[in-house]
Amino acid sequence: LHMPLNLQRYCSDGEGRRPTLVGLTGTASFAVLTDIQMEMHVTDEDAIVLPKSFDRQELRFDVRIVPMASKPSALKTLKMQMPRILRSNPQHFYELRGDRTNSGIIFCPHVNGSLGVTSVAGLLGHGNFFAGQVPKAFGGDWSQWNAHKYRVQQAFKRNRIQELVATKSFGMGIDKPNIRYTIHYAVPQSVEAFYQEAGRAGRNGIPEYALCSIIYSDDNWDAALEILNEPNHPTALARLQKIGWDDRGDLLVQLWLMFNSYRGRNEEKKLTLEFWNEKLAPVITGMPVGATNTQEIPFGAGNQARVNSERAIFRLMLLGVVQDYTINWQMRRFAVRVERISPAEVKDHLRRYLMQYKFQDFAVQAVRNIPEDTVVNALRAAINVLIDFIYDEIVAKRKQALRTMGELCRNFTTDQEFREAILAYLQESEFSDELREWVNRSFEAIGIDSIHNLLERVTTLEEVKRLVGTTRRMLDEDPQNIALRYLSICARAQSAAESDASVLQETTTLTLQVDRQREDLPSANDILLSLLNDIATRRPALLASVSNVVLRRAGTGALARMVMQTDLADDDTLYSLSLKLLTVKALHAAMDCNFYTNLQKELHHA
Repeated sequence: LHMPLNLQRYCSDGEGRRPTLVGLTGTASFAVLTDIQMEMHVTDEDAIVLPKSFDRQELRFDVRIVPMASKPSALKTLKMQMPRILRSNPQHFYELRGDRTNSGIIFCPHVNGSLGVTSVAGLLGHGNFFAGQVPKAFGGDWSQWNAHKYRVQQAFKRNRIQELVATKSFGMGIDKPNIRYTIHYAVPQSVEAFYQEAGRAGRNGIPEYALCSIIYSDDNWDAALEILNEPNHPTALARLQKIGWDDRGDLLVQLWLMFNSYRGRNEEKKLTLEFWNEKLAPVITGMPVGATNTQEIPFGAGNQARVNSERAIFRLMLLGVVQDYTINWQMRRFAVRVERISPAEVKDHLRRYLMQYKFQDFAVQAVRNIPEDTVVNALRAAINVLIDFIYDEIVAKRKQALRTMGELCRNFTTDQEFREAILAYLQESEFSDELREWVNRSFEAIGIDSIHNLLERVTTLEEVKRLVGTTRRMLDEDPQNIALRYLSICARAQSAAESDASVLQETTTLTLQVDRQREDLPSANDILLSLLNDIATRRPALLASVSNVVLRRAGTGALARMVMQTDLADDDTLYSLSLKLLTVKALHAAMDCNFYTNLQKELHHA
C-alpha cells in the first residue's frame, strides 16, 4: 500500500514538515517486522520496541477436534457449554445487558459456503455477519453492503447485538472490554493471525475472563502434508482437487483458499506480462526516461478480473514502472501513475526488493541474467524472477505458517500446554538471536557442529520447549532452511511434550528437501546419516520409523554403505533396509549394463 510514502506525501504541512510515524502491532513475525522497517525506512534497531511477554492471562484456550461434518453440532455444543466454562449464569449469559453484555466473535475462513459467515450466522439463528466482500446471500449492492457493515459494527461496539460472525477483515483495532469469547470455525492461517484475532477478547484485564476456542477438523492430515511438501504448484493443486470437499479438513480448506489467491507462477507471469503489454506499454512508449503519466484502467468484468489487474499493478510497482495507483470504486477503475525508467533501473528495483528478504549475494545472482537492452526485455525477465521468488519464498512461508498452526491444534491437550507452545513461538528466547543468524543461510555455512553445539546447551524440559517454539517461528521465516529443519527434528525428539508423529512429519519434510537439493548439497548423505544417529540417541524407539522414511524417500547406495559401516547397522530394521537398498541398487546397475541380456544370449547360444 506504500502507506508511509503516501502519508508523508499527502499529510505533510504547508512548510514541508512530515508527520512522525509509529508502527504498532501485537504479534508481527520477523518477516512482517522486516517489511515494516523497509516500508518506513527504519534502520535504527533501537527504534524497535518489543514486549517482554505476549502472555495474556485474561484468555483461556480450547481446541475441539471434530470431523468436518460435525462442525455445526460442535459449534452449538460449545455455545451451550460456554456459560459453564466461563463460570456464568447460563440463563442470562447471552442476554443484552449494556456494558455487562457477554459479547462474542465467531471467525469464519470464508464469506460464502458452509464455512462462510452467512451460513454460520444462520446456523446460530441471527443475521449479524461481517465480511470484506459482499456475500452471495446478501440481497444488495456494494453501497448497501457497506451500510450493513457499518450498522452491524456500530451495533456490536455499542452492545446492541451480543454476537458477530465475521471473517478476519473485522476487528483490527477494536478495543471492546466485554468480549468474553472468540471461536475460530476453522484453523487460522498462522499463529500470529490466531493470537491477533483471539486477542480481541479479554480486554478488561480480568484473569481467565475470556475463552478463545478453535473448532478444528483434522480430516486427511497426511494428504495435506503431502500437498504442503510438494513444491510444484500445479501438481499440489491437482492433488488437492482429487479430494472431495466433504473430505477436506481445515488444512486442505485453507490450502484451497491459498491456491485461489496464488493461481500458479506460470499463470501469474502470463497475466502480469499481458497487463503490461496491453495497458501500460502503449502509454510509456515514446515517453522520455524519467517522464510520468497517469492511465485510467477499468476493472474489467467480474471481481476476479479486478483482482488480477491489481495484482499485476502491484508486481509492476515492485519493478519500478508503476509509481502509484488509486482505486475509484464508484467508477470501477484504477488510476495508475507510470514512469518511463531504463532497463538498468528495472533490474535495480528488483534487486533492492529481493534484498529485503535475502542477502546481497542472492539478490545480485538472481538479477544477473536480466538484459539491459530494452525495457520490454528487462521487464519480461524481471517478471519471471519476481514471481518465481514469490512462489519459492512468500508462498512457501505461508504454507509453513499454516502447517505450524495445524500442528498446534491437532496436538492440543490442555490450555496451559497450548499457551506455552504459542508463547514459545511468539516470544524471544535465549535461542532467538543465534537462530535468527541462521535464517537465509545454507547448511554448509551453518554446519552440523553448530547444531550439535546448540543442542548440548539444552538441559531442561523448559529449555527444549522454548527451542521447539523458536525453531517453529524461524522455519516460518525460512521454510527451506535445512539446518533449522534438522534442529527442529532433534529438539522435538528430545522433548517429552512432542509426539512421535510430530518428529516423523518433520523428518519427512527434511528428507524431501535434502533429496531435492542433493545436486547443490555435497553433504546430503552426511546430513541424513547424522540425523539417524541423532534419532538413535534422542528418541531410539522411533529409529525404525525414521529410517524407513529416510531410506525409502532419499536413500542411495552410498548412504546405505555408510550406515552399514556404523553402529546403526546393529538395528535390525536399519540393517535390513540398508541391505535391501544396496541389493536394489546393484540389480539396477546390472540391468543398466545389460548383464541379463548378455547372459541370456550366452545361454541361448550354448
